[in-house]
Amino acid sequence: MKRYPNRPRTRQTFTLLGVEHRSGRNDNRRLVCFVRDDFGLLALWGTSCANTENIDAVERHGFPVTISCDWHPPNESCAGRYRHAYWVDEDDHFEIVPRR
Repeated sequence: MKRYPNRPRTRQTFTLLGVEHRSGRNDNRRLVCFVRDDFGLLALWGTSCANTENIDAVERHGFPVTISCDWHPPNESCAGRYRHAYWVDEDDHFEIVPRR
């Protein structure tokens, strides 16, 4: 089931340069990354023991990594406090773009 099903998604390609931080609380996991040519951060969300495929794929690949994904805007408090600009939920479209 999608989190925030009423928030419109945008498909976009990003190059992630590195990890700003990793976090997990209860069953929620997130990997927050620096984005090339962008001040805002991209957060990949997952649920431990259920679906962390997007986070796992980025960690296996290493940085820098180019991804294509659907994202939605974060809630206002995370955008302001933590500089989150893009949230990618565990069930949103996500793929690593092969290197050329």
